Amino acid sequence: MKERVKIPLEEISLVCWVILISSGQTLVEATMIAMNQPTECTVSGQVPIPTTAYPTKEEDFMTYPDSAQTYRTGSRIICASYSLLKKAVALSYEDGVCTIYGAGNGLYNKVSYYGAHLMPPAEDIEDVSRFKPAYSSQPLSEAYIARVAVNGNYENSDRYESITDFAQPWWMVDLTEARLIYQVHIFTRQECCYERLHDLEIRIGQELISNGDLSSYTLMSTYAGPYNVTQGHVICSSLRGIGGRFLAIKKVSIDVDPLQLVEVRVYAAKKK
Repeated sequence: MKERVKIPLEEISLVCWVILISSGQTLVEATMIAMNQPTECTVSGQVPIPTTAYPTKEEDFMTYPDSAQTYRTGSRIICASYSLLKKAVALSYEDGVCTIYGAGNGLYNKVSYYGAHLMPPAEDIEDVSRFKPAYSSQPLSEAYIARVAVNGNYENSDRYESITDFAQPWWMVDLTEARLIYQVHIFTRQECCYERLHDLEIRIGQELISNGDLSSYTLMSTYAGPYNVTQGHVICSSLRGIGGRFLAIKKVSIDVDPLQLVEVRVYAAKKK
């Protein structure tokens, strides 16, 4: 009689998980197939964070090289295995070339095998957007360019604002490497015109898109609005995180209300 060999459940789960993620672009997107749908943004119920003025210097806004790593592999499944071993948050596979993004920023433990990782506690996430490169549709003027929305200043006059009479304006920040994003905090004007914040989509992607067509990005959250000054600030969350390098906010309604962002804070899992 042949001896039966028992295979640990977590090893079986790992193999199944690798096969699952090999069919998609990111580790977290694989989980989202069954478990993680886009969420509706909420409001904090508190007044915004008090204004803290940070000096804005040209050297604060640096450019960063792409953090992608490439390997020659025989299949997407092997590529997915590399992604897990490197703790990456995203992958792509084409013509035998495996590209992984955000190595060291993902999860690699029993929980992540099962696709059940939940939002980590506050001490395990960090703001990853401060002073990072930012892009947008046409701003109202040079005083309202994209990068002022990530400079740490909460003054109402220090904001990104799109031009008027422009439908579906957008704004995005380049986190400089793929990170596992769990929360986005959005601050808008408090002294005037706050009701202009409405009908937003918050999306996450891996490649820079500058034409405003963000449909290829993963939809993280939506915000119907309109915003009211008594509501504090807008919080958009993903319980299981979404991996990506670019975080974009876009107005999707057909109107001419400008997009006004005083500050945007993006929270991702800390590097282990």
